[in-house]
This record gives sequence, C-alpha cells and structure tokens, in this order.
Amino acid sequence: MFFALMESFVEVKKLLDSVSGRKTAEGFLLVLCALITALFITVFTVQRDRFLRLSAMARIGRRERHSRRSAEVYFPPALPAPKEEAREEIIIPKSVFDAERADSLISDKMAKNLIHKTEVVKTFGKKRTLVNIGELSRAFSDGERVDINRMKAVGLIPYDAFEVKVLAAGTLDKKLFVYANGFSKTAVKMIALSGGEALKVRSLRVKMPRC
Repeated sequence: MFFALMESFVEVKKLLDSVSGRKTAEGFLLVLCALITALFITVFTVQRDRFLRLSAMARIGRRERHSRRSAEVYFPPALPAPKEEAREEIIIPKSVFDAERADSLISDKMAKNLIHKTEVVKTFGKKRTLVNIGELSRAFSDGERVDINRMKAVGLIPYDAFEVKVLAAGTLDKKLFVYANGFSKTAVKMIALSGGEALKVRSLRVKMPRC
C-alpha cells in the first residue's frame, strides 16, 4: 500500500510539474502530505478504542484458528488392552529378623541407645535365668507386653526366677514390648527393627504365693 501511494504521488508531481512548475508542485505535495498526516492522527485519536478493540478481536480470532488446527491433529486409535490372565495372589510376609540381619543393619553403639530404662517389676523367686527372642516370638502375639511374670505364666522360664535376660537366638517377626532385667545387643536390635521396644527393668522381690 505504501508503494502504491508513493507511485501516485510521483504521478501527481509529474503532472503538476508539467502544468505549473516544479516549485509549485513540491509545495502542493508537502501541503497534501501534511493534511493526510493530520487527518490520520485525528482519526486514530478519535477512534483509538475502536482500533484497539478490533486488534484484540483479530488476536482472539488467530488464537481460535490455531486451537482448532491443534485439535484437528490426527491421533491413531489406541490398541485394545490385553486380556488379563488370572494370577495367583502373592502374599508378602512380614519382615523376619534374625541375629545376622539385625547386626548388619544396626551398630552396637546404636543398640545401647535403644534400651529404655523403665519401671520396677514386682515378682518372686531367687534365680537368674535366660530366654531366647525366638521363644518370645512364638509365645506372644503382635503388640503384646512381655515381662517376667507373663513369661512364667506361659511356661518359658522357671516359676522361681527373679531376673531374666533376653538373648538373640531364633527369629522375631512381630512387634513386642519386652520388659526384662537385661538384653544382649543383638536382641535389642531385633526388637527395635520389628517395631517394638526393649525396656530394662529392676525386679522387686515379693513373697512367693502359697499354693
């Protein structure tokens, strides 16, 4: 459009040059350019809101055309899902901890910090005895409290035992809260790894009940 206007001005200038002279033609063209510029500025100032609205509508139209083109992209149909075959349900057992595995996971220094000192346990007897962690795992249920009196009740230790120490022989597959007078370091690790607690107690002697 700009080049077309320039060609028109050149033609008009040539015509004016041939009729009234070069200076007159140049003056006339300058006045004409000034009038056109003033007219354009006036129209743009008055119709500014309309121009902006039309420009915004044009941008929205371009976006819509682009989004329609994007939506028309061809995607091949998905392949049918394969038929599910009957599978046997796999049951994952709870973690089972033995002495070797516990020693590999927890250091001896950390095991000392896992022993909690707690209450006094009243019991009777005079002997010191030992019990294995595997025997506790077989005799008690998950989440149970285990102390010297309960061990006597289920027959794990002698009836006249006064103090008991827990050793790490066997495996542990449940959470137990074990109250005892002593623990081996590996037994403490196994109890902690299973989610339970090793609680060190002091035995308080009471009179043995008469049968």
